[in-house]
Parts: sequence; C-alpha cells; structure tokens
Amino acid sequence: VVVMPGAVPHAAPTRFHAIAFGEIGATETVLSEEKATKGNVRTWSASADIVSFFAHGHYGEDVPAGVIRLADGDVNPAEHGEAWRGMERVELWACRSGVNVSYDPLTPWVDEVFGLDVVFHQLGVRSTIGTFWNVPDLVTALLVREYRHALTRGRGAPASLADAMRWW
Repeated sequence: VVVMPGAVPHAAPTRFHAIAFGEIGATETVLSEEKATKGNVRTWSASADIVSFFAHGHYGEDVPAGVIRLADGDVNPAEHGEAWRGMERVELWACRSGVNVSYDPLTPWVDEVFGLDVVFHQLGVRSTIGTFWNVPDLVTALLVREYRHALTRGRGAPASLADAMRWW
C-alpha cells in the first residue's frame, strides 16, 4: 500500500510523488490525496505486507513518538492496533519518523526507544524505514525512486536503501 496524501489542510503539501512512485506495481494499492485517510489506511493495512508512507511526519512535545499527517488528520499507529501485526515492513518517508530520542530534555539519555518507527515494531511490524531529520521532498522522492528501482531488481530492502543512499 502506497500512502501519499499530497496537500493536507493541517500541513504543507508533499510534492514529487510522480518521481518517487513513477512506477506502481500491479499488486500495489495507492491511497493518494483525499483517499489517504486514517480509515483507508486502517482498511488496506490489515491485508498488506508493506505500507509506504510518503507524507509529512510530526514529532514534538505534543506527540513525542510522532505521527504521520494524512488527508483527514494525524495518524498514530497505535490507533490501528492489530492492523500492523505480522506486516513485513512500514516505510516512513516522512521527516523525523525514526527519531529515537525523547523530546523531553529532562529525560535521561539511556537505552530507551521513543520514535514512530519503534511504535510500529511494538505493534508487530517486522521492519521499518524512518528518517532522523527533516528531508526535503525532492531529496526524499529521489531516494525513494532509487530504493524502489533496486527492489525491482531483486535486492532486499536493506541493500536497496543502502544503494539509494550511496547513489545520492
């Protein structure tokens, strides 16, 4: 499932979807623009092996683990509970979606996990891809394109991501 809300009322639009997802596989479902809603994500995720979010993320004091910005509001993966259990991978092509430090400066630096990517793991997803910082839409789109090309050549997700990062 590919989720790319584009313009959302409560965040700047994501751009360059055609670069990132120029080639959609025959078995992929695309939830774009107004179809990229919390309800549709919940419905389609229940039977998906991989969900790829190309959206803005939000991480801050109000949501220390983070959320993904969709057409009808922010999605917190915990709201979808069992929909994620057993899923192979969630790709979070969203800013700061892999930040694993507390937003609270009073929290000590210990071996703890805080990020949105970890929330997906706790809900039963086998692997995730997230980012540690804000990444411009065009850079993200180009990385996603290269990553997906490597996947279509038979490379595994970790090798495909490493290839895309080296390419960049």
